[in-house]
Amino acid sequence: MAKILTSSGLGEETYLPPALHYIPPKPHQQESIKEAEMVLPPIMEDLLSKTKISPRDIDILIVNCSGFCPSPSLSAIITNKFSMRDDVKSFSLSGMGCSAGAIAIDMAQNLLKVHKNSYAVVLSTEILSTGWYPGHEKSKLLLNCTFRMGVREEDSEGKLGVTIHRDFLQIFGETLKSNLTILGSPVIREMAKGLKLGEKEVEAAFMTLRRFGNQSSSSLWYELAYLEAKEMVKKGDKVWLLGIGTGPKCCSLVWECLRPIVGESNTGPWAGSIN
Repeated sequence: MAKILTSSGLGEETYLPPALHYIPPKPHQQESIKEAEMVLPPIMEDLLSKTKISPRDIDILIVNCSGFCPSPSLSAIITNKFSMRDDVKSFSLSGMGCSAGAIAIDMAQNLLKVHKNSYAVVLSTEILSTGWYPGHEKSKLLLNCTFRMGVREEDSEGKLGVTIHRDFLQIFGETLKSNLTILGSPVIREMAKGLKLGEKEVEAAFMTLRRFGNQSSSSLWYELAYLEAKEMVKKGDKVWLLGIGTGPKCCSLVWECLRPIVGESNTGPWAGSIN
């Protein structure tokens, strides 16, 4: 595991949930519920505070988390916590891996086409407390090394222009011929090589991996926040977010920036660490 961490591209400031700070770790159901309650409500409160929207104004709620799918669902936990309306349309997406954040946005977009003049909220996270592997098979130890905590909310500050779904192997078959070791930075490098991307295009991905680790579906939103904090996104720019997940599957979102973005380096996940 030490060797894997050395080559993974992760820095020293990534986060693991309290359940994995114990020796031995405590990967129990209740600990996962505690982790969900620790990360999801605060980010929801922050979103409501920023937008001045009441929880009862929200018409659609989508929560995506791949490895933890409790009953009651994560979306139910949020609707109850914030006393949302009885008729709120709430959905929980699971088992979709790192592409789920982009898929959740696509789902929200389609629902908003049907339910016009509505508010939709998407919460993307990965709950790690149930995901610790205690054995000795080297391939399974990857899970312990590369995934970290992360949650990010999205509101309607940008315009979603295009969504594209493609089979992962169809797009990146040539890139994956070399039988990659599934670690963070080698995958980013190989994809950049296959797509002929320069350092600037993959800077956000590398920096997010180093600072926060692989956060599964919510990594995309930390990368977008990085571009905003660095003021690399100007009004009228288009940003391609590419989510790759299990299955394998791939989902692309193309966003258009509708307003100047300034001052983001002082707020959000990159405050104090953008430099």
